[in-house]
Amino acid sequence: PRAEKERLSTRLWVKTDGEEGEKVFAAFKPWLENPKVKKVFHNWSFDFHVLANHGIRCRGLAGDTVHMARLWDSNRMIGGGYKLSSLCNDLLGWGKVDMKTVFAKGKLKQDGTEGKLMYLPDSLDIQNDDDMFEKWVHYATYDTLCTWHLYHILRKKLEDMAWKPDGRYFSALPGGTGGVMTDPSLSPKEPRDKANRTSKKPAKGKSQQAFYAQCWLPFAEVLTSMERKGIAINIPYLQAQAEVARKDQAAADRDFRDWARSLHFDGEYMNTASLHQKRHLMFGHMTVLLTKDYTYAKGGAKRKFAK
Repeated sequence: PRAEKERLSTRLWVKTDGEEGEKVFAAFKPWLENPKVKKVFHNWSFDFHVLANHGIRCRGLAGDTVHMARLWDSNRMIGGGYKLSSLCNDLLGWGKVDMKTVFAKGKLKQDGTEGKLMYLPDSLDIQNDDDMFEKWVHYATYDTLCTWHLYHILRKKLEDMAWKPDGRYFSALPGGTGGVMTDPSLSPKEPRDKANRTSKKPAKGKSQQAFYAQCWLPFAEVLTSMERKGIAINIPYLQAQAEVARKDQAAADRDFRDWARSLHFDGEYMNTASLHQKRHLMFGHMTVLLTKDYTYAKGGAKRKFAK
């Protein structure tokens, strides 16, 4: 009956721990290793290594929503971040909540009752807890639902962002244009970011999604393979170069502070590791978003910002 079908879940959860776990991995191995079966991840490298620990070399990467989100907006380290919950709530208007919010328990007091101090049990303990099992299955599979919808909205956003491939490097790639300027309406004298400000949808093969598919995806697979295999290093040489790098870093920090002091008398005291302070130093004269409630306008005056 239709009503029965509507009640059936479109999500799949499988138990992979215990004695039967390896049999489950073996059953899914052909599918996971098939490059023709495209797959979407949130933090591909983590899942790749987890599966590799069970003898599965996952292939068929179609997208990693962490990578796609960084390509769409590289400034979210300051506001929002790249967690699945944060991206979904910002882009979809809905999404998962933190595990601690759902599964946290009160730490037991000496008399055996739960106290106010909360802790998050181990994930294996949660899924083996009869009282939490159904909630755990829903939570775990909800990740896949969020990732799937997030992938499609990020893909759309990247398709709407222009990419100007340099023909010297990308002409040999599938769909490469073979030319430095992909939009004849843009002259070399015009700002580099004009293509990203245009209201026109980028031509096929000239969007950030094309860049992601042609360059970032294969590079991501190379990097995870390198992480898995490792690279040979000359440890004494590396240690010597690390010392050189520390001295270079200290010299660069002094030069930066001297330059900052030339702009403002107390510039030398800024925290050079602070993204907020560096952003204010570089772009404080512009109208930039500081919080959800205020902007910092040119001239130093604060004004209310409509949410």
